[in-house]
Amino acid sequence: KSSPSVVSKVFSARRLWVLVVLIVGAGLISLPTYFFQFSKYSEYCEADGVEPRPWCSSQLWPGLYSFVQKEYWGVGFFAYYESKQIPNFLLAAPILLLSLVVTLRYFLRDPRRTLSLGLFSSPDASPQRPHTTNTKLGSVSAPVHPLYYPLSTVTFSNWDQPPQIFVFMVHWLALTLICVAFIHIQVSTRFLYSQVVPIYWFVAALFSNSPNEEPSCVVKGLRILYLLYSIVFIVVGTALFVNFLPWT
Repeated sequence: KSSPSVVSKVFSARRLWVLVVLIVGAGLISLPTYFFQFSKYSEYCEADGVEPRPWCSSQLWPGLYSFVQKEYWGVGFFAYYESKQIPNFLLAAPILLLSLVVTLRYFLRDPRRTLSLGLFSSPDASPQRPHTTNTKLGSVSAPVHPLYYPLSTVTFSNWDQPPQIFVFMVHWLALTLICVAFIHIQVSTRFLYSQVVPIYWFVAALFSNSPNEEPSCVVKGLRILYLLYSIVFIVVGTALFVNFLPWT
């Protein structure tokens, strides 16, 4: 029996159906945004006796919220890069450095997986999947699903090996680049921690103790740095935030 071709793997009926469902779902999720923009465009740009605002004549997309961000909040492509914002950049540096190092290391480690958008991996980069005995089938050794590795087999060096994690890493890197290029940089910490699941997987793997692997000096050092950072952020941040001082 011949093995399926690359085309049949990528364009199988099941994959196409999943793609259709995702596109329709994304469209339904986006509908409230389009309705909001349409209602505000009718209210501020087409109503009688109302002078149209500058955003009404936008050729690409007459977006009210993007206009407010740029006009009143100074949000734009690298618009926040000013010398007076250096303290805010230092505040966001830990989470941005962590995000860039972890995600770029992940994508550069297996270029074939990255270029194929997670569909294929290099043979030497495939995870070593642990095996378990299925008692219902007798003493048959079967591979464990990569997202359900026993905790004793998860280490700091293999936590990001399951292929299903690819889309989460893309999401992490994309949000990190948005933080670097567009948003007020000081909100990067809560922006990423509130939306990026792999951050918590990374931290959990960092503090996991495998019985078969002694943590290296680098791992021990990272644990200490992360604990110190978390303690300082929580204690100092709480004191500053409740007194309306710059913190996020």
